[in-house]
Amino acid sequence: MESNETAASKQTDEPLPTQNRTFSPEEKASLGFGLDTSLAIQKDLTSTLRQDLKFFERQIMRRQRDIERATEQAVRLHEDITRWKGEEKDAGERIAYLESYLRDLQDVEVKMEVLSAHMKGWFLCCIGCSLSCMI
Repeated sequence: MESNETAASKQTDEPLPTQNRTFSPEEKASLGFGLDTSLAIQKDLTSTLRQDLKFFERQIMRRQRDIERATEQAVRLHEDITRWKGEEKDAGERIAYLESYLRDLQDVEVKMEVLSAHMKGWFLCCIGCSLSCMI
C-alpha cells in the first residue's frame, strides 16, 4: 500500500488535462466569455461590498454619536443628581433652621402670654391698690 504522501505527489506530477491542449477559437471565445462574466460578477460583488461597507460605516458613526449623546446625558443627570442632593441638604438645613425659629417664636409667644397674664394681674392688682388707697 502506498502512503498518502506518495499518492498526493503522483497526483501533482501529472499534467492537467488542459495543460498541453490547444483550444479552438470557439472554446477560447467561450473561455473569454466565462472570464468576462466572472470579472463582471467580481466587480459587481466588489461594488456591493463597498456599498455595504459604507452603509455599515454610517451605521457605526450613528451609533457612536448616539453613545456620545447618551454619555453626555448621563453626565448631566449625574451632575443634576449631585446638585439636587446638595440642594436637598441645603433645604433640610433651611427647614431645620425655620423649625428652630418657629419653636423660638412659639416660646416667645408663650412667654408673651405669660407676661401678658402677669401684666393683667399686676394691672388689676395696681387698680385694686389704687382703689383701696382712694377709699
